[in-house]
Amino acid sequence: MTLKTPIAFFLAFLLTGQPGTFAASTPIELRWEELNAAINGHSIELTLPGAIAIKGEVVAVRDDGLVLDIKKTSDAKTFPKGNALIPRGSVTVLKLVKHGSNWRTTGTILGVLGGVVIGGYVAGRTATSAGPGIAIFIATASAVTVAGRAAGGAADRSTRTIRIVH
Repeated sequence: MTLKTPIAFFLAFLLTGQPGTFAASTPIELRWEELNAAINGHSIELTLPGAIAIKGEVVAVRDDGLVLDIKKTSDAKTFPKGNALIPRGSVTVLKLVKHGSNWRTTGTILGVLGGVVIGGYVAGRTATSAGPGIAIFIATASAVTVAGRAAGGAADRSTRTIRIVH
């Protein structure tokens, strides 16, 4: 078995283990009055008229608009970071973003275990002495651990599209 085979198996495992990560979600249709219970306190992403993209946390849903703690914006002059009222008429579609921790923890554990195995294998096959072998082992094990955590974090992130109906 060559070095490429275990790495290919590990990458295939990481990519196929989370089928829901790549699936498109079916939009939910809610009236403005139902929106508060669904999104209050959660992170959202929305695109406003004029192609202004905003990401932030919902502070409140009021009759006249959406109070949002803006974390990221494509137009800092119109909507700077911080609390802002997004007019009700501008909000037609939004994406509710949720983060979990189960897959991140699982990905980290599998990354550590896989990193130790793959790092030991790579170091044993390529190093001719202890010094370079230890460096190769640590670098490989660390890289696989970080990749496992990143894959788990990506699997924990879910988005749900919400369409506002009148």
